[in-house]
Amino acid sequence: MASAFESFQRLGPAAFVLEAILAAIILDGLLLGFILLRRSYRRRFFARRDARVFEIRRQWAAIISGTLPFETWRNKPFDRRIVQAIALDIFEGAEPAESAQLRKFLRSSGLVDRLIFDAQQLHGWRQRRALVALGRTRAPEGIATLAEGLRDRPLETRLAALRGLSRTASPEAAQEILRWVGEVGLAVPPLPGASSSSYMGEEILPLSHRQKFIQPAKGKNQSVRTPILQVGSRQEVCTNHLQAVAARFVRTQHKSCCFKCPQCDRSKGQPSSCGLP
Repeated sequence: MASAFESFQRLGPAAFVLEAILAAIILDGLLLGFILLRRSYRRRFFARRDARVFEIRRQWAAIISGTLPFETWRNKPFDRRIVQAIALDIFEGAEPAESAQLRKFLRSSGLVDRLIFDAQQLHGWRQRRALVALGRTRAPEGIATLAEGLRDRPLETRLAALRGLSRTASPEAAQEILRWVGEVGLAVPPLPGASSSSYMGEEILPLSHRQKFIQPAKGKNQSVRTPILQVGSRQEVCTNHLQAVAARFVRTQHKSCCFKCPQCDRSKGQPSSCGLP
């Protein structure tokens, strides 16, 4: 009785076609199995996460107040990420009293220190996630770490650090952005840079000052010097806009402090090249 290998040999050149078809069928089966396995894993993961979020929500008052020891969830990465996400989401729209309580909780539980450590030691998407989350805590001790991220080599890391500084909502963060732009220029794409500067103005200033804060700079490029830039705008225009927005904020917060634009050395009575009034 002839073996299967000998039967393939009798087919001649058609054997290669048959082998390719069989290989494709096997690879398609493996790919389909991987997709089904991944879907099953994700379904179980999200079911477990939803159940854990529900449990943590029920105990949220005890977690915030410290009645429930921090060690019950802080040493578990899965629970720690859930608590951190819930706290930061609430912090975004919290009233002043609740914001103070959440800020105290983030510090006393060690979440701020953990985010600073992750932003300094991790790499890739984990580092970028830590940088953005660190900015959302609005902790002054995280500004130095975010400023270091602005000078990192990967572009995605610089964007994450810029987003984090804009979320910090403090004059020190605005000064760090000005210092960075003065050193290396706008080393990020124009649109994210303008969006971060606009968010800084909307987040920090009261409603009565926002129009003045994000007003277009006067000049021949007035049509593209608004916070939302056109796709074809020059990066130089966005650099000037980011400097002007951050400098306006610094002057608004510290009227007694004169902070000169790093790229604008003008004499009295001369128009500004960066749009700074």
